[in-house]
Amino acid sequence: MTVSTPSVPSAEAEASVALLFRTLAYHQIAAAAFPVEPAGRLRPDAAADRVQEQRQATLLRPLSTTEAFAADLLAREVEQTFESLSSEVLTAAVDDSLISASNTWDSQRQAYKKWLSIIKPAVDWTPIERLADARNAIAHGLGELTRRQKQSGTSIPARLLNAGIVVVDSRVVLTDANVLASRPMAPLAAVL
Repeated sequence: MTVSTPSVPSAEAEASVALLFRTLAYHQIAAAAFPVEPAGRLRPDAAADRVQEQRQATLLRPLSTTEAFAADLLAREVEQTFESLSSEVLTAAVDDSLISASNTWDSQRQAYKKWLSIIKPAVDWTPIERLADARNAIAHGLGELTRRQKQSGTSIPARLLNAGIVVVDSRVVLTDANVLASRPMAPLAAVL
C-alpha cells in the first residue's frame, strides 16, 4: 500500500508544527531571562545552569510532539486499512503491532517502510534519531549519557557529535543551535 503525500498538511500536522514553534519561542524568551546560579546545596561541585536546563527541557517537547504525531499517523493509516475486516483477534494483533512499532524510532521507521511503503529518502529520520539520543540522555540520565548509551561504546557520542551536540564527561551540553535544530522535524509533518 502506498500513501500519497497530501498537498495540504492535515490539521494534526498544523497543530504539531505550531506547537514546535511555540515551544522554541518560549525557550528563547525563558533562556534570555535566566542568569547562571552558583553551586547548589546537594551537588556543590556543579553550578546550576538554568539556561542549560531550559535547553534540555525545551528539547524534550519537540521530540515528544514529533514522536506522538508520527505514531498517531502510523496508527491511523494502518487502522484504516483493516477497518472493514474488524474482528477481536485482528484488532488485538494490529494494536500489538502498533505498540511494538512505536517502541523506537528505528522500529517506527521500519513500520512506515513495511506497512505504508514510505522509505528513508522520503523522510530524513537522521535528525530525529540524533536528537532522540540527546533526549534519552536528558530524560533517562538526568542530562548525562545513560548506562545503556555508555555501553554503546562511541556510537552514541559520535551520533550526538554529528548533530553538533557536545558530550563533556558523559554530560550532554546543548546550545541554542541544538535546540533550534529540532525545527527540521517540522517538514516530517508535511511529508507523512
